[in-house]
Parts: sequence; C-alpha cells; structure tokens
Amino acid sequence: MIFRSTFLKGGLVLMGALLSSCFGSDEAFDPIAQLNKEVATIDGFLVSTGASPVIKDDRGIRIVVYELGDGLPARPNSVIDIDYVGMLFNPAIPNGEGAEFDSGNIDENTEGVNGQLSKLIPGWQIALGLLPVGSKARLFIPSYWAYGNSTVNEIPANSTLIFDIEFNEIVISPVMVNQWKTDTTAIENYLANEGITEYQTDSLGIRYVITEQGNENEPFWYDQVEFDYTYYLLTDDTKVISSGEQKPSTALNGKVIDYFQGIGINLFKLGEGGSGTFYVPSRYCFGPEGFKNSTTGAIIVPANSTLIVKLELNAVD
Repeated sequence: MIFRSTFLKGGLVLMGALLSSCFGSDEAFDPIAQLNKEVATIDGFLVSTGASPVIKDDRGIRIVVYELGDGLPARPNSVIDIDYVGMLFNPAIPNGEGAEFDSGNIDENTEGVNGQLSKLIPGWQIALGLLPVGSKARLFIPSYWAYGNSTVNEIPANSTLIFDIEFNEIVISPVMVNQWKTDTTAIENYLANEGITEYQTDSLGIRYVITEQGNENEPFWYDQVEFDYTYYLLTDDTKVISSGEQKPSTALNGKVIDYFQGIGINLFKLGEGGSGTFYVPSRYCFGPEGFKNSTTGAIIVPANSTLIVKLELNAVD
C-alpha cells in the first residue's frame, strides 16, 4: 500500500501516479490546512510520548529513529530493499498504532515496482532520502504525502500513516557498477596526468587531498553547516561549474543531508576549519540525470559527470 501506480498488489488498490489525484473534488477542502493539522497532531503525540531521536522534515514527515544505519540515504532514482509494516496512526492509543493495513518487503523483484523509490508514495521518497541504509525507524506520514482525502480500501480519507521499516539496502545495478569503474579509472588517470600522488582513497572510490584537517567538531547528516565550495568537471578543470558559500537560511535548513551526496560524504572527512579537494564519481554527484537550469533547461552538469569538489568547512552547528 505504498505504491504510486494503479497496479494491484495483494488485492489492495494502489496510489495514482500524481499526488493531486488523491484529493477529492470537494473545492472547499484545503489540503495544506489538513497537512498542518496532522503535523501538529503528530508532533504533539511525539512530545507526549517522549519519542527520541526524531528527524523532523519541513514538509511534515517525522521519523523516529530506532537504529541509525551507516550507509548512504536513498536518491530519487534508487532501487531499494526494505521490510515494512503499515498502520493507521491513532493518537488516542498510547503507542499510536491503529489498524495494520499492509506489510511485506519491497525490493527489485516486487512486481510492478521493482524496488524503484520513484514509484512509491511521496512520503517514502522524502523519508528514505533522510535515512542511511541500515536504519530501523518509524515513519509518520501525513495524508498529504500519502493518499490525501481519498479513501483507499482499509485507509480512510485524510489518514496519517505509520510505517515501521528496516532499510536493508540500495540495490546497485551492473550499469551503475560499470559507470563507477569508468569514473574511478578516469580519476586515477587525471591524478596521474596532473602528477598528484599524495592522495587518499575511501571505500566509495573517492580520491581526496586534505589541505587542512580542522578541529574535532566534525559534522553528520543532520548537523547544520556553513562551508565554501567550488566544483568543476573532471574533464574540464579550468571551468568553474559553481562556487560560493552555503549556510542555513530561510530557504534552506543547511543540514549536511540537504546537499548532494558528494558534498556530504566529504564534509564528514573534515573538522570545523578544515579544507580539501575531492575527486568524486558521478554516482555521488548528479548521476545519470545530470543537472539542468530549472528555468532555461540548459545543462549545467552532464549525465554521469565526475566532479572535482573543493570544500572549506567554516562552521558546524
């Protein structure tokens, strides 16, 4: 019951492809007001029960972490393997667990979905972008990010949902493996051609040179950070793709997890005041989608581009 398509599984009618299709035709219904109401109820429940630690997303998703994994969070195009139990949220019950409406496993062999995160309800897409692989957690998903004010079999309209999940893995396809090999070979060739020999290599295939280590105040996914950045294409290190200073603002929380993974992974290698240069395979940058200007559609980062990323970590909150 976490799918976006109209495909049937286990006799359950699954969600339509567009979130807006889940809201009924009642013109008086205000989905944002409903969202705010549900989020307030969730937050009140979590406070009253002393739940901790809780990840709060600005869009209204709440995640109670039972065990934080040590992998990477999902990306929009990830293929995932997750065990789950879905329940209606009932704040009148001490543990909040209303009726169970679905349970099972989602992986690359799941018919009609094949583990593709993009085919699951938006609440899952948001939550799994915030949780590292290996995590065990409880997701609180307002109806806005699930089935709206439509009744779907056992799920009444405007129902907040609970999912207990175990995030087993992100499935890496042969195509992704081959691209990673291509990227890391290109990085090695670049470093050799540039005469750069004093570098380190991590388990993800990122090569890096630490200029200044910084102090012991090191960031994690949910810390707010301030940093300077510059990045280039490995294939054209004379052209700056983007540069500037990033810090928390009204438009962006500025948490490590808010940025593309190639930034987050490498900020972890630095303490406050640290700096370095990182040679990052495309999987941890913009992947096969690349990056385009949202207004003009112009390609800024081509698909499968390996990047050179320079970072200076100014502050960790």
